[in-house]
Amino acid sequence: ASRNADRRVELLLIHGNAAWSEDMETLRLAAIDEKSDNIAVAHSWFLPKKRSLLAPFAVGTVDQALMSVLQTKHFFVRLFGLSHKTVIFDEIHAYDTYMSTLFQQLLRWLAAANTTVILLSATLPQKTRQKLIEAYTGRRVSRGGPYPALFWATTTEDGFLPVATSATGTRTLAVEWTDREPEAVVGALGRALEQGGCTAVLCNTVGRAQDVFEALRAADIVADKDLILFHARFPLNRRQEIERQVLERFGKDGAPPERAIVVATQVIEQSLDLDFDLMITDMAPVDLVLQRAGRLHRHSGRERPQALAKPRLVITKPEMENGLPKWGNDGWVYAPYVLMRSYLTLRDTSSIAVPADVQALIEAVYGETEDLAECLDAGWREALEKARAELERKIEKEQYQARMILAPRPDDEDVLTADNRQLDEDNPELHEAWRALTRLARPNVTLVCLYQQAAGVSMDPEGEEIIDLNKRPEQKLAAELARRVVSVSHYALVKHFLNQDPPHGWRRHSMLRYYRAAVFAEGRCDAGDYWLILDPRLGLRIEKKE
Repeated sequence: ASRNADRRVELLLIHGNAAWSEDMETLRLAAIDEKSDNIAVAHSWFLPKKRSLLAPFAVGTVDQALMSVLQTKHFFVRLFGLSHKTVIFDEIHAYDTYMSTLFQQLLRWLAAANTTVILLSATLPQKTRQKLIEAYTGRRVSRGGPYPALFWATTTEDGFLPVATSATGTRTLAVEWTDREPEAVVGALGRALEQGGCTAVLCNTVGRAQDVFEALRAADIVADKDLILFHARFPLNRRQEIERQVLERFGKDGAPPERAIVVATQVIEQSLDLDFDLMITDMAPVDLVLQRAGRLHRHSGRERPQALAKPRLVITKPEMENGLPKWGNDGWVYAPYVLMRSYLTLRDTSSIAVPADVQALIEAVYGETEDLAECLDAGWREALEKARAELERKIEKEQYQARMILAPRPDDEDVLTADNRQLDEDNPELHEAWRALTRLARPNVTLVCLYQQAAGVSMDPEGEEIIDLNKRPEQKLAAELARRVVSVSHYALVKHFLNQDPPHGWRRHSMLRYYRAAVFAEGRCDAGDYWLILDPRLGLRIEKKE
């Protein structure tokens, strides 16, 4: 950045909804009436998706980079845009098997394109790190290294070096356990916050977060304005409001209340720089538990209640049946095998030293050792083996699905003549076999939340502006509609809404053509066998009709 301090910088924001972003619009207009040459501006030439990575500077999601190694019509344009640059990927531990398979192919191409790559993660298993280094360098790497550390690797024969780094701070987290029921969470918080303090409660699913929030609201532990629910099933504009509120209160320069509770899902697990005095988290894979704990006593110098002067991580126990955990909906979010190994690793832990214990905990779950199972009874060993077999089948399937849509490797002699399926990048209604998917997920539908009024349909509950769904919206209106979207993956809801056509005026609009209108009357939207209920505090709730 210092090399470009005295000239205008072309900067682009690249993600699926960047076209509607307020930040992107600000970049487009940055040069207007600006006297200084030290400005960042998004040049319109780079705006089409296939040219976006050609911009000299860009911030975006990993999905846009992964598109450059999929069998799409102009994948090579994206690859050319990434060549001879420095590309930084953050939070790479969050990639599942499917994404990791795509990502390793991307690393091979970036090495061939003379691109410098920086990978960032605080909780990456050693086995995963070795695979990524090998993909970039083309050589096997057997050496590990200390933690924390930097790993420097090149394609040359002697180009691998782990560099130990000193931790910026060390701390010890007290680990406690509580029952999973919302009432147990309420009781634990009632005792912990008697002297005040700010707490995060992290839930694995939106439905559970809503249930815990409702229980806490009824218990009246904190003032209503200081009880916040934050998850991904809010309309986009409301979710952005909540994110700003959370950052203003619990961010690095925030002004935290005397007593507050944030109930959230994985939306605050990483990327957001937040600080809490106490944390309660559902059981999750050990690396994600550690990521969540990174929001606990994060900022030094902050005054805290005496009872919460030392960081405390409270983990909810899984439900047990015949001595074995029942994962319920959590087993759809995370692999049961990883959850079981994480629980066995943590269940007798009373404290975690950070960073000293981090790598050992991660390797105990993701490493090759089987020592964990030797001291277990037959029921546990059988359950672990069954879960492991299921995970291995899932990994094989995801690797196969990823390989089927990848462009050839750079060293493939048929790279210039290989078949290209020209997968679709846009249409979410196509079968996944014909789509350029950068990540596997359950089928979903994007809904624009609208409100029925006596005079017609409006974008807001107050109904100040009635909109015509039969008319193609202008750019400003389309952007406002796009800020009211929420995605749902509930099977029956996806089927219900996809069986309906988009509003007539949206069908030829480049962005809105795949959206559906969810029209709420008195807070409810009729969705076949279900009601959608939109609440400004709870977000979108799904209730089956009686």
